[in-house]
Amino acid sequence: MTVAVLVLVGVGLVAWRVHSASERARAATAAAQALLRAFSAGDWHTLPVAGTTPAAVSAAYDAATKGLGAVHPQVTVGGRSITGHRMTAALQITWIFPGGQRWSYPSQAHFTLSDGRWLLDWSPAVIHPRLGPGAQLDLVREPATRAPIEGRGGSVLVTNRPVFDVGIHPAKATDLHQLCARLGALLGVDATRLEQRVKASPPDQFVPVITLRQADYAPVRTVLETLPGVIVHAGQLPLAPTRAFARSLLGTVGPVTKELLDASHARLAATDMTGLSGLSLQYDQRLSGTAGMRVDLVHNDTSGASTTSTLWSVAAVAGQPVRTTLDARVQAAADAALSGVSSPAALVAVDVATGDVRAVAVGPDPGGYDTALLGAYSPGSTFKIITTLALLRRGLSVTTPVSCPEFATVDGKTFHNYDHEVLGSVPFHVDFARSCNTAFIGASARLGRNDLTQAAAALGVGVPWALGTPAFAGKVPAASSRLLLAADSFGQGQVTMSPLAMAVAAASVAHGGTLTPRLVIDPPPTPVGPPPSPVPGIRPTEAATIAALMREVVTSGTGQVLNGTPGGPVSAKTGTAEYGTDNPPRTHAWMVGFQGQVAFAVFVHDGPTGAGAAGPIVQRFLRALAAG
Repeated sequence: MTVAVLVLVGVGLVAWRVHSASERARAATAAAQALLRAFSAGDWHTLPVAGTTPAAVSAAYDAATKGLGAVHPQVTVGGRSITGHRMTAALQITWIFPGGQRWSYPSQAHFTLSDGRWLLDWSPAVIHPRLGPGAQLDLVREPATRAPIEGRGGSVLVTNRPVFDVGIHPAKATDLHQLCARLGALLGVDATRLEQRVKASPPDQFVPVITLRQADYAPVRTVLETLPGVIVHAGQLPLAPTRAFARSLLGTVGPVTKELLDASHARLAATDMTGLSGLSLQYDQRLSGTAGMRVDLVHNDTSGASTTSTLWSVAAVAGQPVRTTLDARVQAAADAALSGVSSPAALVAVDVATGDVRAVAVGPDPGGYDTALLGAYSPGSTFKIITTLALLRRGLSVTTPVSCPEFATVDGKTFHNYDHEVLGSVPFHVDFARSCNTAFIGASARLGRNDLTQAAAALGVGVPWALGTPAFAGKVPAASSRLLLAADSFGQGQVTMSPLAMAVAAASVAHGGTLTPRLVIDPPPTPVGPPPSPVPGIRPTEAATIAALMREVVTSGTGQVLNGTPGGPVSAKTGTAEYGTDNPPRTHAWMVGFQGQVAFAVFVHDGPTGAGAAGPIVQRFLRALAAG
């Protein structure tokens, strides 16, 4: 009887001493499986081989495939043929690269039966038929062309623009301390930290200092060229027209972070440029397209020369644009209006005819948060636009006398007017123009618990939007008590709004009908949440009445700072909202309104009054628009 002996040599190494055809076949299967394990693990140390050692084979495999990255192929055996002491196994080898690209091809492995064991006849051709000694496989990634972010009418907003990477070559710096101090003063960087980074870097390494736009580089170019050790590399980067241009919304593009790399499921590579914030991040996969790939066979001869041929390639697929409703002219005016404002502030502009968002500006620096779209703040007296619609629907006339005392008390809570103003019994339109809180508190007795919620929806706020980017549409819950309804009536209760929401409310008034805002239009946005319950939209007569009240705010009320502003008549509503626990409380400042076909909302995080803090910003914005 023929006996087969199983010999274990090292961990996982299986050798068969065989003496019959059936045993040779079983041993061949085991040898093929051992080869598959070696491929899948990238470890050949336990594979029986002929004419060399497993360690040498493992080193040769690593050298030939290191250019493919940290991946190992999937290998299947299609069939085997055994002739005497020789066996050939047909292989199908598939590499799956980052992003899911698959490179698949056939190969062969040859074995020799020696002393009852199948031994692999090692050759680099096992890995790929064209791979010979000294050759290697290199994976080359070819980034796709990044598409632009577009604005109104297909205008290009974010696209590749010239940039200049300023850095230091440590070995060429004659006086590092003085150089860092000079660059700190010239470029506004931290000189101490820069010097520390340079000292910690290899002498011949480029140490980045700052990346400058062309407009920022031009004034300092001559000085930089005279500084020993300063190196400047010209390049391109997807940028908006200016650094401030809709920065909170459009976001930035830069080198991929570890967090984004890990979350990309191999879509991104460590060398990629990717969206880091805003729409540039949200739509990065669409904008960046699909990277192309190729595998090159590189052969280095003994003279040091190398030859390269491509074994496989997949062409890059260019990205697709993201189109928005932003208007470059309106956005530039909004950015300019916020220039120089030290307190956090936001300005949103909405097209009166369509509801399209024309500008989203945040200053002085958004810091990664879009106050204009996401901020949830008490709207103060700007909410009186919504309250007025609810009151009109309850039969109040703008000529009806409504008392404006210094104080109003509801359920034991006492409210007062700004600066303790007293108007007495005056027509409601005067209360609106002078922004009398106590008049609105008194009039709120006419309202039901859901009236403000429905009035807000009629003006396009407090309901789901499909903007294509996160935004807060406002929150106007039903009032659960008489006290809450009174506080809500002048925007100081449980109601909260974003600057965009208040701009939409003003736009609906100017439009004469309910508007739904649009921002990202391609790709078409997905609706957020279930559709809202239908409510009656604002009627043209109601809108005309409120528009007249808002015009009176500018001609004889709290918004007179805008009277005579170039560009045509302005209609507006001011607002001041208390917040926090300080005594006296801190305040947010608001001003919302419209001029011609542009509705606007301005929010200032810490401002004494709407007219005093937000008014000048609105004025600068409208003047810039009028100037063209």
